[in-house]
Amino acid sequence: MRKHFEAMVFTALAGELHTGDVAVLGSEEYADCSKQLLEWEVVQEKLGSYLVEVGLCEKGEAAAFDAKVFRCRVPGERGPEGVPG
Repeated sequence: MRKHFEAMVFTALAGELHTGDVAVLGSEEYADCSKQLLEWEVVQEKLGSYLVEVGLCEKGEAAAFDAKVFRCRVPGERGPEGVPG
């Protein structure tokens, strides 16, 4: 029973660490994951081809990126009015 409980606790903790809802004292001594993010200019340059590649946009569509529309098109996500995508 204890092993199952520990597995459940650490699974939940890993999820909270991933989302940033939990922090670990002293963790600033390790790598800063924000330094691994792409610069916005690079994102804008690659976004069109990426959206086509993952099926969220048709080739030739030149619409500007809109996070609300994007979330509507991602399965399981909720759109601007809380409607599931």
